[in-house]
Amino acid sequence: MRVPVLTVAVLSTTFGFTCAEHLHPSLLGLLWRDPVALSHYQWWRLFTPLLVQPDPWPRALTVFLLFLIIGALSERLWKRKAWLILYFLCGLTGEIAGYFWEPYNAGMSVAGAGLLGSLAARMVLLARPWQAKLGGGFIILGAAILICTSDIHGPPILVGALMGAVMIRHRTSLS
Repeated sequence: MRVPVLTVAVLSTTFGFTCAEHLHPSLLGLLWRDPVALSHYQWWRLFTPLLVQPDPWPRALTVFLLFLIIGALSERLWKRKAWLILYFLCGLTGEIAGYFWEPYNAGMSVAGAGLLGSLAARMVLLARPWQAKLGGGFIILGAAILICTSDIHGPPILVGALMGAVMIRHRTSLS
């Protein structure tokens, strides 16, 4: 079994920025979603919100644990290039949704949600037991419900599921 290098690298980076942000709260203002700053050509703000998890520590640690589980499993099932593409495109999708629904915030959970969506696609399309197919379907249904409630995690789950389905159908990026 290979070590989930990408998951550990992303998690370590985000943990480091989160620790720095808790020690120096002004750092958050440089990284988070800020529509005014984005309108002034600070394009990096489409991705830098993924670098910090500004929640109180119990919630941030929960996000980190869930990301470790979902990220490691995704990295085991997808090739690393596919994992990176999923992480960044789904993260971007979540951050764009965030600019509409939650403009001043940050977090890596949207990228993890996209990885979860890709796992849901695998469950629906490749799993043998009907229970796994049903579980994957519930994740995708849950994403649609999240979108209806303006939750920024819904769009990246659906994008991750769509990307996962396309990769499966074209037999690309499967490990």
